[in-house]
Parts: sequence; structure tokens; C-alpha cells
Amino acid sequence: MVAIAGAQQVDLTGQVVDDSIGHKFVGGFGGQTDFLRGAALCPDGRPIVALRSTAADGSSRIVTELAAGSGIVASRGDVHYVVTEYGTATLRGRSIRERALELVQIAHPDHRADLLAVAKARRWVPVYEKLSAAPPRSPAGLAPVKLVLQKEPYVLRPLQPSDERRMQEFFYSHTQETIESRYGYMMSRMSRERAYELVNVDQTRDLALVILEVQGPREVLHAVGRYYLDADGKSAEVAFVTRETKRRCGMARILFDRLRAEAKKRGLAALHAQVAPENTAMLGLFQSYPHKLSRIPGTTAVHVDMPLAP
Repeated sequence: MVAIAGAQQVDLTGQVVDDSIGHKFVGGFGGQTDFLRGAALCPDGRPIVALRSTAADGSSRIVTELAAGSGIVASRGDVHYVVTEYGTATLRGRSIRERALELVQIAHPDHRADLLAVAKARRWVPVYEKLSAAPPRSPAGLAPVKLVLQKEPYVLRPLQPSDERRMQEFFYSHTQETIESRYGYMMSRMSRERAYELVNVDQTRDLALVILEVQGPREVLHAVGRYYLDADGKSAEVAFVTRETKRRCGMARILFDRLRAEAKKRGLAALHAQVAPENTAMLGLFQSYPHKLSRIPGTTAVHVDMPLAP
């Protein structure tokens, strides 16, 4: 069952107001609560609140504080998803910190900075959090996509600031060998600050995509693919990391195809990567596309240059 309800305002914790704005009543809420809770109790149910990001006067409908006198129609525990024209915030199973970050990202761009500033002042999010550039709309590369790999369902979507905790969990799933090969040195821990740096990507310049598995209220990150734009703006370096238990499922190839498609749309001429010679799986992936191999002086690594046909 899917239940879709409207709202006048949603605060940064997920509380919903629908029948009033302050002390002024604008309607009734009918069976909204019953439908939202009914959907939540159904197998694969989806309780959704949908609203425009701004009111007629331009004020934000994603708010830090509900207008005085407003009645809460749906509690923060009743709503799993909030949708605006800027995207979807997933709230089920999220902490207050994660909820605030998800909702800031779907607010109108003119109001995001103010919303984030209040969340910082209330210590709901760390002071080092900052706004990510809004990714350009791109059905091929950036819109969430459902996947089925080896009969298991997954979702491919852009990496988001609210993935900070999931990035930490992903790091701690790696072997020491994976950590050293991916980060270039041995790391024993992934701090919040470091995880924040990894998930806070300017998707208008660079690109970071993830494949994750939805486990009830949890999203478990299994693979990350990125490219980092070079200084000339014409090429980019690509990098991947996949959870050890999910290797050889085709995740890296799917991520690479999405990265290539988006890079072409953005006018890039080539992608390139540095690969350890013992990483035969990644070398094999890159060599299945037009490429040129060369040795990197002073190292054992292989440089792979992959032109993008127009």
C-alpha cells in the first residue's frame, strides 16, 4: 500500500502540519494519519508526504520550527518519505541529524542555508556541515535507479551528505588490504569529519554514485564510484571501491557505465585511472572499453586512459 498525503509545513525532524497554518485553519486532515500508519504497517508499504518546497509568498514549507498554534497531524514516527520538487527525503530509521540533512537537501535552494544554520545552532548537525551544490537533473546518471543483480534488489543513486554514517559503516566492512589500496595508506578509523569530506561532493563538478541495499529502514552501502574533474576541465580520474562480499556482482561495471554516460553529457573528453597491476578485475573492466595503458614512472601502478567517443 502506498499512501500519499499533502502538508502545509514539515519541520526538520519530520513533524507534519496539514490542516492549519498557525492558529488559522485551512482545512481538515481527514484520514491522513490512518492512511499513513496503514501504509507503514503493510509489507513494502510507503507512507509519503508530498508538498511544494515554498508557499505562495515564497516562504519555505520545510521549516526549522512549526508556526505557533499549528496542530501536528503526523508525528515524526509516522512519515517515511517527504517529497518536494527537489527530491525525496527518506526519514524512516534516521537520526535527527540525518533527518535534518535529508530535509535541507529537498528544501528550496534559497532557504537551505538558513535551515542548515539553525540546525547547527541547535547542535542537530555538526558545525563543519555545509551545503552541497545541487546536482543537475540527469535521468541517465543521477536519478535513483532500481537494480537487480544476481536476483537481489539494489538502488543506484548519488552519494548524499546524509550518507555520512553509512560511509563509516562501509569503511569498517573493508579488509586492511582494501583500505590500504583505496586510500593509499593504512587507516584504522573513519572519523565523522573524514566521512563528511567523502560524502559532501559538489556533484556539479565531480560525481559520486553509490549502490546500496534497502534493509527495512536501513540503507546499506555496497559500492561507490567517483570521478574527480581534472584542472583542465576536460578529463577526470575515476575510482571505485566495492564491499568484499559483493564483488563479482557487476557493481563496478554498472557504476562505470553511469559515470561514463554522465561524463559524456558534461562534455568530458576522457576518463583515466591508476590501477595496481595485481588488481586484475579492475584492469579487466577498464580494458573492455577503448583504452591506452602506460606505466607510471617510479611505481608499479598502471595508468589507464579511456577516451570518451563523442
